[in-house]
Amino acid sequence: GAASAVTFDCNAGFENWMAGWSNDKKDWCCEHAGKACPPAAPSAPYDCAAGFANWVAGWSVGKKDWCCKHGGKGCAQQAAGCGPTGSEPC
Repeated sequence: GAASAVTFDCNAGFENWMAGWSNDKKDWCCEHAGKACPPAAPSAPYDCAAGFANWVAGWSVGKKDWCCKHGGKGCAQQAAGCGPTGSEPC
């Protein structure tokens, strides 16, 4: 027969969910009840997808630098080289 679906009581022990709940319970309650979801990873300072169609004119220098280093997007003159001056080899 089919395995029965595991369910959890997401109210029981909620005041101490971080230390007291199993990973399975945390995952289940996050998905099904919106509780015990892990804290979001530190958010990126920039959304490298936002405004990418117009990144040359629309992005700040800081965003271009961060997105180039972390996402490979917004790199100034990639064909001409890399680095802050665009002359360093990639």
